[in-house]
Amino acid sequence: MGNFLLIDMATGRNTFIRLVSGDDKEFFVEMRIAALCDTVLKQMNTSASDIQTVRFGTISGETLEGVIQYLHYKAKYMDEPNYQTIPEFYIEPRLSLDVLKAAIHLKL
Repeated sequence: MGNFLLIDMATGRNTFIRLVSGDDKEFFVEMRIAALCDTVLKQMNTSASDIQTVRFGTISGETLEGVIQYLHYKAKYMDEPNYQTIPEFYIEPRLSLDVLKAAIHLKL
């Protein structure tokens, strides 16, 4: 994938960050979404022109994908004034414990 797909044409800055799991699966995530994770936020350089990479050596690709799904869910509903209208976040039961442990580790 070329960098041109990941750059904001108005600012010339990257709008995505690469997250890499312990089993080398890569995920390109919008910086605004990834920044909801304190661990990632502390490692981000928003003025960088190259694609930034954050590696999670102890988190599998399948688990990291679940964490990213949760970050998208959180971004979508975090400003919802009526919490009763927010749908339940669904994660496959077989992944739920690993995603929960990863979320705790990443301070979500």
